[in-house]
Amino acid sequence: MYIVQKPVGRLIEARMGSPLTAGDVDNVIQHMRLNILSIPGRVVCVGDFTQLEELPPESMASFTALLTRDNPRVERSGFLISRKMSKLGLQIEQIIETAGGPHRKTFDDKDALAKWLGNVLTEEERASLKMFLSKTGAPIATSPGAKKTIE
Repeated sequence: MYIVQKPVGRLIEARMGSPLTAGDVDNVIQHMRLNILSIPGRVVCVGDFTQLEELPPESMASFTALLTRDNPRVERSGFLISRKMSKLGLQIEQIIETAGGPHRKTFDDKDALAKWLGNVLTEEERASLKMFLSKTGAPIATSPGAKKTIE
């Protein structure tokens, strides 16, 4: 299950949770790419992966390619993960290391993530980030079969 949205300004928000198929990851990548291209200049991305156990192994290369390709367009990107999901943490760290760029980090504390991203956001974008992070742990799909919301 996943949600990708561009609520305000140059902030792009993504939330992914298990179960997540390789096809879902491909859709997330497509929607992230479209949102990045729709914003002039550099973007700031936040991902809430606290409900995701692991990325499908066959999706690692395509997720890495997205981050690598979009490095010049991303000012900062932060990923919130659960300490309990150690396999996912290792996967995300590997993706970030392979893609390169010191402007991407993982966090297990949403306040630390908000502070780090907030340093480069406008007041309106910070308010949206705060609302997004306040929903950490909430159900992703609002109805059976719902997988995405693109705004």
